[in-house]
Amino acid sequence: IEIDSSFLEFEKTLFDFSAKEIQRAVEIKEVNELLNKTIKRFMFHLSPYFMIPSAHKCLEWLIRRFNINHYNKEEMLMLVLPYHQTNIFVRCIQIMKFEDPTSKWNFLEDVKRTGLPLSKYALWNNGSSQPSLLDFIGKFTYEAVKELGGSRGTALQTMISFYFTTTIGALEQAPTITDNHILMISKYLVKAYKSNVNDFTAAGYMITAHLVTKTKLSVKLLNELMDKITKSVNSALLPNIIYLLSIMFQTHSETLTMSDSTILNLVELK
Repeated sequence: IEIDSSFLEFEKTLFDFSAKEIQRAVEIKEVNELLNKTIKRFMFHLSPYFMIPSAHKCLEWLIRRFNINHYNKEEMLMLVLPYHQTNIFVRCIQIMKFEDPTSKWNFLEDVKRTGLPLSKYALWNNGSSQPSLLDFIGKFTYEAVKELGGSRGTALQTMISFYFTTTIGALEQAPTITDNHILMISKYLVKAYKSNVNDFTAAGYMITAHLVTKTKLSVKLLNELMDKITKSVNSALLPNIIYLLSIMFQTHSETLTMSDSTILNLVELK
């Protein structure tokens, strides 16, 4: 709270004295759903401060009191994944269970077994073979940006950087870019273009540029992306848009034409 006053609201919920009485296994569905939403929001706020010792104490309380390593596994994973090369990441993974043999998280069993941090290449390889992992990372990054938003969105640089480097790394490692890769990645690109957090928008532009240089996209998808890119433009990022459109045309020159709506969007830009 001394570092960031936005944590004040959680003092009366997750960290209130009355929380000691909550037993998740016997609580009614509505109570657990409300608790899940609050924990998820807290994780978004905690993410920028994860390496600070006081954040570890908060996390320990949530683990002991609310069993988040069991009930809120994915929220906890998204909190710690951007810090996958640290020892505290390893400790968090070691208190989690991945029972489902088909789970996209099974690759983390090696971290539990060896006690060693997760290399970026292992993460990228799993993103390339399991596009659902990229979908998960894109979704959580978007939700975190939406939660913190505006001026506070700049605090999410670590998470946004993780989203960008993991997506690019997975595209580089993939032998072939499949329709599933494109689907899982593109749905959050459109959200990034419209964001009021410049770092997230810029990450969306760079991922788009990399995607169009790695594979051929349909004209329909390219036109949809161009329309969204040119619709809500932050003036600080205008040069990036021009570069991005240039790359799109250079890589798809045989098929691509600019739609009327994109031309109108461009004409309206000062």
